[in-house]
Order: sequence, then C-alpha cells, then structure tokens
Amino acid sequence: MWRKKVHASGSEFLSFCEATKSVPAVSRLAHWANWITPIAQKSRFNTQFFMTVLDTPLGEATGQECEAVATVDGIEAVSLDWLTPKEAIQAFDDGRISLFIPQYYSLLELSRLKLADLRAYVNGGRSRDAQDLVESLPEPARLPDGSTAMVLPGDCLHSSSTGHQDVHRVLVTRKGGQFTSMQVLREVAGKPNSRL
Repeated sequence: MWRKKVHASGSEFLSFCEATKSVPAVSRLAHWANWITPIAQKSRFNTQFFMTVLDTPLGEATGQECEAVATVDGIEAVSLDWLTPKEAIQAFDDGRISLFIPQYYSLLELSRLKLADLRAYVNGGRSRDAQDLVESLPEPARLPDGSTAMVLPGDCLHSSSTGHQDVHRVLVTRKGGQFTSMQVLREVAGKPNSRL
C-alpha cells in the first residue's frame, strides 16, 4: 500500500514515516555522486547517489543468514542481491547483472576503498570533494579507432571542455540496448590511461 503511494507522490514518504513512527537514518547517508541522463535519451533524470554501510554485516549478528531487509517493487527494482562493490562489478563482467554507467562507475570507485574508508565517509570523517560531486552528464562519442565511448566532464571531447587534453571516459560495448562491457579511462596531465 505505502509503496504505491510513495511511487505516486514522493511527499507520501513523510506520511509513511509519520504513520509508522519511523525516522530514516539520513545522517548515515554519504553523498556520493550526481549523474544526469544523456541529452539524447527520451526519459531523463538528475540523480543524486548516496552510500551507506551496514552497522553489522548481514548474518553476523545471529551467525545465520539474515532475512532480506529490502524487497523489490517490480518497477524501480526488479531483483535484489547483497553484493560488495567488487562482487557487483564481477557479476556485471560475467553477464549476470545489468548496470548503467553511473552504477558501474560508482561501484568501481567504491571497490577501491577499504571498509574503514567507507565507514569514515558515512560517519563524517571523510567527505567527497567538490570535483567528485560535480554533475556528471555523459555524452556519446565515436573515437578515432571506431570504438564508442561516453565522455564525462573533464574529457577533452566533452562539450564542457576548456581546451585541455585530459581523458575521462567510459568505453562501452552494447548488445540489444544493454551495456555488455565498460572500461573507465582517465588520463590527467600526462599520467597514463588506467582503469579507474
């Protein structure tokens, strides 16, 4: 009942909290990224990404597998699994899950951090700098070698480029409208290309 109401109007979330006497732990959310859907897409979104860390890993509190604390709605989320960032990237690389560029990019960033680092973001001991939170509006580009990339702010091919020669792009392969592979490339001030 509440899920349908909240889907219809975001303001119903406050009504849900009042009716269930719930207080969301928003202070445990770390602002992670801001992505905007490419201009060429029919449906566009300006999406803020947040990250948190569970206080107790699933199953650790009881020594048994925990029952799911989240469920799918069949609209925004059609399946659910608990994965570390590295496991999610591997599942994408293996073709077991689908990801879009913002999710892949964020998971790649998160996979390079230790649990203590992630907790520091959640607890306020660390924060993302302004450059990390700049709006990321990917733009499609055909590279000289014929490959397809989505260029990001900071890339010399992006419309926001100020004439620099930096590289900040995601090489993509698609099949049937789905991304089947992605590789993030960054080259800043002459440093070699590398996966993020």
